[in-house]
Amino acid sequence: MRGNPKRTLVVSAFFFSLLILVFSVCDLGCGSGTSPSTSQTTPTATATASATVSYMSDIQPIWVAHCVSCHAQGGQAGSIMILTENLSYAQLTGGASPRVVPNDASGSLLIKRVEETIPPRMPTVGASLTPPDIQKIRDWISQGARNN
Repeated sequence: MRGNPKRTLVVSAFFFSLLILVFSVCDLGCGSGTSPSTSQTTPTATATASATVSYMSDIQPIWVAHCVSCHAQGGQAGSIMILTENLSYAQLTGGASPRVVPNDASGSLLIKRVEETIPPRMPTVGASLTPPDIQKIRDWISQGARNN
């Protein structure tokens, strides 16, 4: 059992990074207005460049569809970050090391993880977030990452 605390810390850090990537990817895909439960004629916040992206309507559904299977209490990455509806915003924007920098999408760790510019890619399992989902997350961050 030597080195177990260090290994636990490294594994936790890895999964935390993975969770951030998953959230970034999820934010772009779930809120695109097209999902198995909606028609393709559903209007989206990214339909126009000036449209406001809503965290609860556009971003949180990405987390639900792509991230919470790991990033929930009791999930594989639940000890790193929880992306369920009541905790996700605070987890992404708060704390000593926020994953989202309001008004700076390119400087946000979340974007770097979902765009695979730094490892690990989020989500770590399954397909990457779609370009429209990633753009929706970028737009939300660029609009100030509001909890709206």
